[in-house]
Amino acid sequence: TLTAVNTFIDCIGSFVESHNMLSGKFFNYTLGDIIFYFRDLTHENLSQVSELGLLKPDIDSFHVKNRLGYGMCYTHNDTSEFSCNAPSVSFSIDLEHSKRGHIGTITVNLKSNNIQIEGGAEVQFDLHWLPFLTISDMLARPQ
Repeated sequence: TLTAVNTFIDCIGSFVESHNMLSGKFFNYTLGDIIFYFRDLTHENLSQVSELGLLKPDIDSFHVKNRLGYGMCYTHNDTSEFSCNAPSVSFSIDLEHSKRGHIGTITVNLKSNNIQIEGGAEVQFDLHWLPFLTISDMLARPQ
């Protein structure tokens, strides 16, 4: 599953990159007399999903847990060497005033690692029966 998710992320990144969809000015936002032009978005190592658990039973069959690990860094067992290919995104924002013209450029570099997101929920039906339900059963009695 992790390989499929990371491959999909790579595929989307390659498609966007090959079509130059985020090169040059790709989005603008106006706030009063100032226009923000977002341009030249680049990315590296986006396919770093290291853990993915969706709707995993927890405690009993009425509680489920979701878990996502992204950009995890590890130390090697034999050495104290730290290895990480942290996901990163960079872009620039050109600021233009409607009367004064270009007033500046902001460059943004975002790099992240060791992100873990976990959430849980309680469902109102026993998940053990889920594989035996048909779509028509679920549509007949929506909750």
